Amino acid sequence: GFDEPLSDGSIGFRLAKQVTEPIERLAFATAEVGAGNLDVRVEQGGRDEIAQLVVGFNRMATDLSRNREDLERRRAQMEIILRAVGAGVLSLDADFVVRTINPPALRLLGVTPGEWVGVKLGEMLGGHALETLSAMLHRLASGPHETLRRQMPVAVAGEVRTLNWTASRMHDASGAAAGFVVVVDDVTEIMR
Repeated sequence: GFDEPLSDGSIGFRLAKQVTEPIERLAFATAEVGAGNLDVRVEQGGRDEIAQLVVGFNRMATDLSRNREDLERRRAQMEIILRAVGAGVLSLDADFVVRTINPPALRLLGVTPGEWVGVKLGEMLGGHALETLSAMLHRLASGPHETLRRQMPVAVAGEVRTLNWTASRMHDASGAAAGFVVVVDDVTEIMR
């Protein structure tokens, strides 16, 4: 009858295993992908709807892995470009936390080399440089402008340098505010 417990030899038990085991494997693999392991794949078997789910999952994981490799390659290229340019470039999120900063930006702003990604702007910068940049970013965040430009002298390591500051708003794919990018050029010699 229907109220008999399932034993290892029963058809019901075997059928239940055929359904639950692939679903458990899919659930485990999904958790692995969620944790960042994009190399996980689920073993295929059968031709039913669950097997089609497994095929779809494996295809999705492969696509995600390729996208990650592509993004990593682009990020590495961007880092090389940012290191090579003479201008200082830094990007900040909407809360003024540093996302990227290149060596020329550290030098021009008088910041000691170190790991500044994830640090609030006010913890990295001080003095006139912080005042100048904070004023520009707050004005950008609250106003209609997409880009602001200023030419301001800043004392760096005891020497006054004339810097061109360009701050622009960044937007995500949906058009929402996603932070700022700042470019700093040293024009001291040109001004002299």
